[in-house]
Amino acid sequence: MLTLKELARNYNALVEDTTRVMLRIKAMFRARAIPTPGMSVYRAASRKTWLEQIKTPGARFRAESLLTQLDLLLKLRPKAKAAMVAEAKKHSGWKSLRSIPFLGDVRVRSSWPS
Repeated sequence: MLTLKELARNYNALVEDTTRVMLRIKAMFRARAIPTPGMSVYRAASRKTWLEQIKTPGARFRAESLLTQLDLLLKLRPKAKAAMVAEAKKHSGWKSLRSIPFLGDVRVRSSWPS
């Protein structure tokens, strides 16, 4: 059970860190009166357009750094989730909890005692 707890903590930390970085990115643009509706500010395809709107080099570097962090976090999350789910499936309560409608893999793991 200790392995599962560590894997769950790791996944939860990655989710929280991803959210935190996304909020920081939007805050940088909002602080410069640049509206950022939707999720396009995070997409790699439109990244250059967004970064061009930040005029100061220091702020642009910080935004690039945050976007790089976001890319890395988004790359790590599926691996962490897969490891957590694989470990959770080894436990006896998995199958019965997973059979409950609307309970996905992560929620089933979260319903177990810490």
